[in-house]
Amino acid sequence: MKKITVGTRGSKLALTQTGMVIDDLKKAHLGLKVDIKIITTTGDKILDKELSKIGGKGLFIKEIEEALLAKEIDFAVHSMKDVPHTLPEEFQIGAILKREDPRDVLICRDNYDLNNLPAGARIGTGSLRRMLQLKALRSDLVFLPIRGNIDTRVGKLARNEFDAIVLAAAGLKRMGWQGNDEFLKTFLKEESNIDFNVSYLELDKYIPSVGQGALAIELRKNDQETFNIVKVLHHEIDAKCVLAERAFLREVDGGCEIPIGAYCKAEDNKITIDGFVGDEGKNTIYRDKLAGNIDDYDILGTQLAKNVLNLQKNSQ
Repeated sequence: MKKITVGTRGSKLALTQTGMVIDDLKKAHLGLKVDIKIITTTGDKILDKELSKIGGKGLFIKEIEEALLAKEIDFAVHSMKDVPHTLPEEFQIGAILKREDPRDVLICRDNYDLNNLPAGARIGTGSLRRMLQLKALRSDLVFLPIRGNIDTRVGKLARNEFDAIVLAAAGLKRMGWQGNDEFLKTFLKEESNIDFNVSYLELDKYIPSVGQGALAIELRKNDQETFNIVKVLHHEIDAKCVLAERAFLREVDGGCEIPIGAYCKAEDNKITIDGFVGDEGKNTIYRDKLAGNIDDYDILGTQLAKNVLNLQKNSQ
């Protein structure tokens, strides 16, 4: 059986996610050998600046794509929310995996939650999307930038650098923390000797990042051999939902520079996509929802973006 090489970032979460993909590939292809090449990206190196100020989420995959082009690796595993809405023409998405929990999680010191956090509480998030939606619910909170992996962010919360932080549920679950809230609370209490509350920001009020919770496998275009290996992990229904969200993102032409979110869910042959664009200066969210046939995912995502942009335009 062929031996292939996967490229990944070096964080504990990235390695955990890549390990999950390798395990699934080996189950599907008996005898397959997969080497791991750890690649440090620009986004990993620059931790003292907000992503929106240094070029956006594409900074987490640039060096990995360079390794793909140089044929140092055969494929890469990305969190889909880190992948720009349009890939360079040399690459393709070979598979979008079954989606994990797409919600965000709020972790608060002293057993607080979003409703009873004191005015002026310090919320750690570097995401304009998270900040604007939380501001709409609690305009009296103070939002401060935070960067780094899950362990780093949780550590800063434990050391009282923040009163609460926001993390993606999918990352916590893959690390063995989400769905095991007592483990996380115990870890934090051991670090700080106080109690913590873990609560989930529900999708009807709080829209996640495009593609949040989904993993994507990227490879060189026309690499049919690698494509044939990874395509077994493709989850058709979740992929169409994620691609609807990416169509929304593409039409808005959004990255980290503007607050934007979208979430699509499927039921039978229908999908419903909910999305928003925010105006940070006005602290305003323009949000709409569309439903239709699952095979019209690209059309629906694009149309939703046009609707939302029209809402924004007509408000000016």
